[in-house]
Amino acid sequence: MRTITTHRSGVEGDPNEAFDIFATESGGSVVYSFQRSPELPNDVRFMPITLNSLYFPQAEPDGKLVVGATVEALLAIALDRLKGFHDGELPCYGHDTALDHLETALFWLMKETADRIARGMEGKPEA
Repeated sequence: MRTITTHRSGVEGDPNEAFDIFATESGGSVVYSFQRSPELPNDVRFMPITLNSLYFPQAEPDGKLVVGATVEALLAIALDRLKGFHDGELPCYGHDTALDHLETALFWLMKETADRIARGMEGKPEA
């Protein structure tokens, strides 16, 4: 199991300091779990993350694809959340720039999936 900390800024009061992310590899797949950070002061309320584990697609030994969360789906969630801030009462250059980069990332991932489908490679562990 690895601990992922790239979401943390180290700034007191940052909501990302409230939880830890763990990655557990299992049969070629990675399961991500969210847990309350042990460093979080007891007087800080932690809203449990309802979706507490993410399972990403993997190919079974028999070749069947087990569908799970995708990076594209996570980017879509992040885009929706940032658009809500940016289109609401919190428009700023930082949100605008982040939206541009998320939209670009989503575009290229979707293009790669379309290309893999066209080549008959989607769901196969080959490039």
